[in-house]
Amino acid sequence: MVHSLAINPVDDNSKVATLTFHTLPARLSGASKNEWAFSIPISEDSEQNVDRERLLVFDTHFTGFTPFQHTKDDDCNVE
Repeated sequence: MVHSLAINPVDDNSKVATLTFHTLPARLSGASKNEWAFSIPISEDSEQNVDRERLLVFDTHFTGFTPFQHTKDDDCNVE
């Protein structure tokens, strides 16, 4: 289940999500790891930039900044 989805604050060409699984997929069950990266194939007829590797990264460590939503700059208020 996806709980949040936002534009990555470091790379606006990618997104960051928080999610849970009803059953943990076997490929993510390595107890000795806290991050997994999988390459995403790009089809030849895709309009994506083929010079850029696409990755799907899963982690359990939350190192860095993980936004829970994307808000337009005009809608953000800081006191």
